[in-house]
Amino acid sequence: MKPYTLLHYKSVLLLLYFLPFTANTQTTTSALSGMIKTVSGEILTGAVITAVHQPTGTVYKSQSRSNGWYNINNMNPGGPYTIQISFINYTTQTLQEVYLNLGENYRLNRVLREDTTALATVGVKATRPGNSFSGKGGTESTINRDKLDNLPSVGRNLYDFLRTVPHARL
Repeated sequence: MKPYTLLHYKSVLLLLYFLPFTANTQTTTSALSGMIKTVSGEILTGAVITAVHQPTGTVYKSQSRSNGWYNINNMNPGGPYTIQISFINYTTQTLQEVYLNLGENYRLNRVLREDTTALATVGVKATRPGNSFSGKGGTESTINRDKLDNLPSVGRNLYDFLRTVPHARL
């Protein structure tokens, strides 16, 4: 039997150094992914996918990308989940009692149908707080004559006045 050399000891130490990293690589979450399309086969960019883990109330959200795909990672395994898929002018789909297996990616592809709901007329009325008799809008600053006379000014320059107005850019 040969005695161990220094190279053998270094190899064993290197192996023991990386052992804790390989022991902690177990997956403890689940994932949800899929593609959202229309009835005619067009992809829907920006469809909102919301998954609610019922036992904990944890909410996971994602949007479909430009290729129609979405991904939600690091979800609690198990369930039940309530999954809602929505997009403007399309019917919202809700799925109940969805269960996710530990370490797996649950595929959920959906086809959304157009929703033709007539919207009611919306009226907007705005009032200005405080000085409601003025018909102006936006930001304004008022500097009275006394303040203008007492402004520190070198040569009565316009820039000295504009420094008092917070909305002005010099």
